[in-house]
Parts: sequence; C-alpha cells; structure tokens
Amino acid sequence: MKRWKKLSLLLLIVVLISQIPFAYRRYLLGRLNARIQVLNSERTAATNSNFAEYKGVAHVHSFLGGHSTGNFSEIVSAAQANQLQFVIMTEHPAKDFNTAELTLKGIHGGVLFVNGNEVSAANGDRLLLMPGDATPADAENRTTNEIATKANARGSLVVVAYPEQFKDWTTTDFIGGYDGVEVYNVYTNARQINPVIAFCDTLWSHHSYPDLLFQHSISGQTTLWLNGTRRLLTSDSQQLPATTRTQTLA
Repeated sequence: MKRWKKLSLLLLIVVLISQIPFAYRRYLLGRLNARIQVLNSERTAATNSNFAEYKGVAHVHSFLGGHSTGNFSEIVSAAQANQLQFVIMTEHPAKDFNTAELTLKGIHGGVLFVNGNEVSAANGDRLLLMPGDATPADAENRTTNEIATKANARGSLVVVAYPEQFKDWTTTDFIGGYDGVEVYNVYTNARQINPVIAFCDTLWSHHSYPDLLFQHSISGQTTLWLNGTRRLLTSDSQQLPATTRTQTLA
C-alpha cells in the first residue's frame, strides 16, 4: 500500500474514533428526548383562577441596539412562528436617538411587544429596563443604584442581566429592589462552548435534537446573593425543551 493511502487510512481512523463521544452523546440526547416526551404526556395543566400563563421572551435586540441584524419584520415573524404572546425588546441606548421609542412596541401580528433597554452602569453591571426611555443613554456614567432608582421611580421593571458578571447585589436603596434576574442567556452560553466541540455536536445532533444541544451546559444550579438573601437558582435539564423550569428558593 502506498504511503499516502496509509496516511489517509490512518487519518480516517482517527477521525472516526474522535466522533465516538459525539455519537454517544446523540444517543444520550435521544434517551433524554424520549423521557421528556413521556413527562410531557403525563403532565396535567394546573388550574388556578388567580394566575394566567403567558408565553414570551425577554432580552431581545434588533438592528437598532446592536448584537443583532434582525429587522422588525423578521422579529415579528419569529415571534409568530414560536407562538409567543409577548416579546420584550431590550435595545442598547444610543447617544443621538431614543432606541426604546423607535423599537417595536404595542401589538404586532397578534404579539405584544414591550419597548425596553439594556443598559450598562459605570462598574459594568448590566440591567434590563422594561419599558425603557431616553434617559439610559448616559447610564455608563452612573452607578447601578442610580439607574435602578430612576427606572423604579418612573414605574419600569429592573431586571439583572448577565448575573455571572454582576457586582452590585447589595443595592437596596430604591423601592422594591430588583424585579428579576436573568438566569440563562443563550449568547453567554454559546461563547463558553469550545467551537470544535460545538461544530461536531451540531453535525451529529442538531437535525434531530436542536433544542437539546445546550442541555449539558445549563443543567445544575447557581447560588446568588440577592439583597442579603441566599437564593438557589436551579435549571432541571429533564424538563427541556418543552419548558425551562427555574425554581427560586429563599
């Protein structure tokens, strides 16, 4: 056998061996998917007249605020395709115009859009303000407490974004404190994954189990300190992809 054929055969064997973990992972995802289907079939919808369930997403950007090239039509179409009832737009502020005012708001295609902002404080803390306005444009020169206090005073919700990078957990000067915490962010998760591993995982599993590709990255739990109270945030991978169940325990 010629040398180049031997090298080609050896390379092929190495490639095949390297794919064994990804093939096995696809098998595991198949088992997980089957279990999810069983759990979903056994669930019964809880009925409580005091609550109403709405399906939607928060922390969404368009071409206006960076991190996205999506136009309004594409965002509305995506919301309809996923049967969402609401979408919270969180545009980055701009110096010369009010991105919260210019982004999607109100009812479009049967979906409620709330016009908000994502702002960065002087120390790098990031907050989602819902709804937003023109004032966050100078947020980078203000403290987390100043931003939150001003938003709270005008009736906006204040949600902590990127909690793994957040510093000012002790802010309690404004009424009500933080209204929520972003537990999982696909963008953050994707940046932490090895691109080679992600590529091979995608080749093996994306076609059959696209919603489960990040399963290994979001199972587990994170402990945060919010306003002096210890809270345990957990993500149960068994519940995906039908819904991501997050529990907060004081």
